[in-house]
Amino acid sequence: MGAKRRRRSKSATIYLPIAALLILFLTVYGTSVFLKINSIEVIGITKYTSAEIIAASGISAGENLMLVDTLGAQRRICSALPYISEAKVTRSMPDTILIEVSESAPIAAIEHRGAVVIIDSSGKVLQHMSFIPSQLIEIKGFEPADAFEGSIVRPGVDSETKFNHMVAVLAAIEGAGIQSKVNYLDVTNIANISICYMDNFRVLIGGPIDVQYKMDLLPGKVEEILTEAPDVGPGMLNMSREPWRWEPDR
Repeated sequence: MGAKRRRRSKSATIYLPIAALLILFLTVYGTSVFLKINSIEVIGITKYTSAEIIAASGISAGENLMLVDTLGAQRRICSALPYISEAKVTRSMPDTILIEVSESAPIAAIEHRGAVVIIDSSGKVLQHMSFIPSQLIEIKGFEPADAFEGSIVRPGVDSETKFNHMVAVLAAIEGAGIQSKVNYLDVTNIANISICYMDNFRVLIGGPIDVQYKMDLLPGKVEEILTEAPDVGPGMLNMSREPWRWEPDR
């Protein structure tokens, strides 16, 4: 009886590792043979073609679906194609890669080393130009240390706070939907940030506290001023503290 048990134990010792290796081999073989990428689909409307987005992802048909580095592909797309703000790469069984993209919207322009840097509201560099487009917000009082396409503007050592305030105000302007009416954003003094609205209205925001609230209410406040004085000229709307005050230029 004891001899039989010993023979069974020896058999198990021999055959169990072999069975495990066989299962591993079949799994790897099955994955490599049957889970190959046959289709790559792009979802979302951008200025780039599907072919450009797929090329930037670094993913190719015929690769193993399960071994694709989806996070790396996302990073490559956003870096190589600056106007894409977000890319999401997912697997769809049995043989498809889905790439969902959303587009960055240019909102502001910064002069930098003799060129003009176009950015979105997060501070991502979309492109370089030789002039400031009239429909974009001109940034005053901020000079980047570096501004590479596809990357976030890198502020200098002493201007990180200024950069953070700048993008906070840009995001608030975009959130309020008033970017087409803002001429410039001046962050020279971060305690007294200001914008120019509709050419005539210099708006003193102060610091970035409650900036979304202020930008949301700005159009209504300007409408009140124009209702009372339709022919009003340039002036200063002080929104740095309540009550907000309108002071026409003398």
